Amino acid sequence: MMFENGYAEAEPENLLIHLKQSLRVPLNAILDARLHTTPMTDEEADRFGLDLLQRLGFQEEAEARGKLRRAKLSSTQLSTYFVGYLELSDIVREARRRAGGRFNLRAFNERLLSFGTIPPRDARELLAGDPTT
Repeated sequence: MMFENGYAEAEPENLLIHLKQSLRVPLNAILDARLHTTPMTDEEADRFGLDLLQRLGFQEEAEARGKLRRAKLSSTQLSTYFVGYLELSDIVREARRRAGGRFNLRAFNERLLSFGTIPPRDARELLAGDPTT
């Protein structure tokens, strides 16, 4: 949202942070799926997970090890962030299409947040009745 509205786009370090954060969610989902669908030893899982998160995701070792531990202990939890991201992206795309030139990202976000912590499918229904979102 910040980049879309022109904040900090001239500062390369902010772009790098944004790109690193953008990698986090899909890489977590890849890690989660791979650990729970591919037969591998614990050593192989560690090697794969740390390589994925550190080399491709630019995560610090402590962060990568913590994430790897979480992925080993709970299947699908890390993937839920990716699913949520995809669902929310679809909701925003629909709202933009519906509102056309009247779309206001700030108003959209304020309205979405006003619903509290509800499932995306419920947010989609609530937002569908608002012509500006």
